[in-house]
Amino acid sequence: MAMKYRILVIILTLVAIELSAQKQSTDAFLGTNLISIPTTKQLDKSSLEFRVSHRFGNGRATLRDLGGLDNGSNTQLSLDYGIMERVSVGIARTSSNKTYEARTKVLLFSESNSFPFSISYFGAAGWESQEKKVSYSSYIPTNFPPSIGNPILDLKAKEIVTDYFTSDVTSINQSYLSSILISKKFGEYLSLQMSPMYVHRNYTKSRLGNDRVGLGFGGRIKITKSIHFTFEAIALPKRDYVAEDYEDEDRKDKLGGKQLTREEINSRIAASGASYNNQLALIYLQNIAYDKTVQHYYTPFSTGVDIETNGHVFSIFLTNNRNLAHTQLLRGADYNLLNKDFTIGFNISRMFWFGEE
Repeated sequence: MAMKYRILVIILTLVAIELSAQKQSTDAFLGTNLISIPTTKQLDKSSLEFRVSHRFGNGRATLRDLGGLDNGSNTQLSLDYGIMERVSVGIARTSSNKTYEARTKVLLFSESNSFPFSISYFGAAGWESQEKKVSYSSYIPTNFPPSIGNPILDLKAKEIVTDYFTSDVTSINQSYLSSILISKKFGEYLSLQMSPMYVHRNYTKSRLGNDRVGLGFGGRIKITKSIHFTFEAIALPKRDYVAEDYEDEDRKDKLGGKQLTREEINSRIAASGASYNNQLALIYLQNIAYDKTVQHYYTPFSTGVDIETNGHVFSIFLTNNRNLAHTQLLRGADYNLLNKDFTIGFNISRMFWFGEE
């Protein structure tokens, strides 16, 4: 762990050397994004923002993996443009699920002496172009389709009957997010933001609803003119489960070396002819002692620093959330911080000006 922190300190020191004096900003935040959640800061008219966002693998890994840097990563490239003084539009491509995103942000109210908050609307539409497989095996009899005597052909025939791929139907893989961003500056050194969010997904895994709500909360604490400490979390009443299918996730008990559902275990125990006391012992053993609850993702939480240079905002942070597409933020975070699992992430933003001088 000490080595990871040394690397982080070296990176921050090298970037800090390049810092130049910055003019005091009236915005609540340095950038248009906090860590994963958009902020009320709006792009100027005719300005273009290019952003690179990156999340590495599990940082709990050994130094051999350089704190998760060698593990699988999630990357997003995005462009946002200020079409009016209070309106911006953008596009993004995220490597996870090969997701494309179109988005817009509208600054509705600016914080001033006569109004205590900045309020913006943020909306996004996403399309996950990576094909998804939906299995209907639990609804189809085990002896259907009938065997033709060849194990390979039998398996292929069963896949054709029970599995459905969504890649040919674009609308199934689409999702939509609406969010209200409410921020306030508390003096020069503290800004806070609250972001109620709503997501609708056309496609979800079994036993998950299509609609999801959450509440984002974050802020920044000014350290110097150009360096801010940042943090954010997303409160989620519901989170996705980890497995691809709930039935597979639920089959974590084993009897005779075979994975079975709780109902299958109980029916087999009852049919075994064991005495009443032995049945109770077996039911306790299989359903309580050996049982594992369905694993869900975790509450997203992130903390780090923003560093502003001329035309750039560089963010580096620790987080348990590898999701980058806005329509995927309410699914839950990948890692359990209580188990000391986390990932290292960074955002790099570069501003370009296309208006008149």
